[in-house]
Amino acid sequence: MYVAAVEAELPFSSRTAYQLREAARWAVGGPVPVERLPGSYSTIYLLSTLEPPILEAAQKEGLIRPELKRAELIEWRRKRIGGADPMIEKRERLERLRRERARIEEEMRQLEAELQQGE
Repeated sequence: MYVAAVEAELPFSSRTAYQLREAARWAVGGPVPVERLPGSYSTIYLLSTLEPPILEAAQKEGLIRPELKRAELIEWRRKRIGGADPMIEKRERLERLRRERARIEEEMRQLEAELQQGE
C-alpha cells in the first residue's frame, strides 16, 4: 500500500523515498552537524550505513563535508576498510535489485494500462 501510494503520488520510486526518509532521520540530530553534511541525500544515506568507528574515522580525516560526492565516499570506504564490507555490499545489491524491481513493476503497470485501453 505504501509503495503504491508513494509511486502514484511522488515523482520517484519507493526506494528513493526510503533513502530520503532515512537520510533525513539520520541527519536531524545525528552524529554529524547538518552544515557539514553533503547536499546529496544518497551520500547522506550511505554515510548513515557506516559503522560508528568508520564514521568517526571519516570525520577525523575531514572526509565529511558539503561537497563530498558519493563515489568519493565509496572509494574512501573501500580503501579504509581494506576491501568491501560484505554487509554494505549486500545493502547496495539489495538497493539495486529494488530499483530494478520498481522499474519492472512500472513497465508492467504501463503495459497493463495500455492493454486495458485497447480492450
